Amino acid sequence: MKKLTGKIAGALAVLVLASAVVIASVSSPGFALFASPSSQWITPPQLAQYRVQVKGAEGFSGDVLLGCRPSSPLIACSILPRVVHVDPGAGPAPEIMMLASAGAGTAFDTYYIKITGTALPIVGGGTQAQSETTVTLRVLPVVDPPTD
Repeated sequence: MKKLTGKIAGALAVLVLASAVVIASVSSPGFALFASPSSQWITPPQLAQYRVQVKGAEGFSGDVLLGCRPSSPLIACSILPRVVHVDPGAGPAPEIMMLASAGAGTAFDTYYIKITGTALPIVGGGTQAQSETTVTLRVLPVVDPPTD
C-alpha cells in the first residue's frame, strides 16, 4: 500500500505542476490594431488617408489611447479620435481615421508610420495592454508643369 500511496502522491505532484504551467500561459485581455490600406503613394502636399480599427481580444473592454509616429520628421500624421472605447457587446467600433502628409522637400522614398494603441487608464508600474501596426507612405517626386 505504501508503494501505491507514493505513486499517487507523485502523480498528483506532476498534475499540480502541469496545472500551474497551464494557468501561467493564459492570455490577458487585450486588443489588436488594423489599418487599411497598408500602403499609399502621394505627391506633396497631398494627404494620405488610412482607416484604423481596434478589435478587442480575450474579453477586452475599455478605452484605448491611439497615436502615430512617422519614421521621418518630414512626414506628419494625425489620428482622430485619439481615444476610442472598445466594447464587444456594443456593435461596430467607431470610425478612426489617420491622415498623413509629406512636407515640402521630402525626398522621393518609402516612409513608415507606426500606429500605436495603449489601454487606459495608464498607471505606473503596471502592465498595460498595448498593440501596434505599421503602414507605408511612398512619396513621389513633385513634377513641375512644362513651361511654354
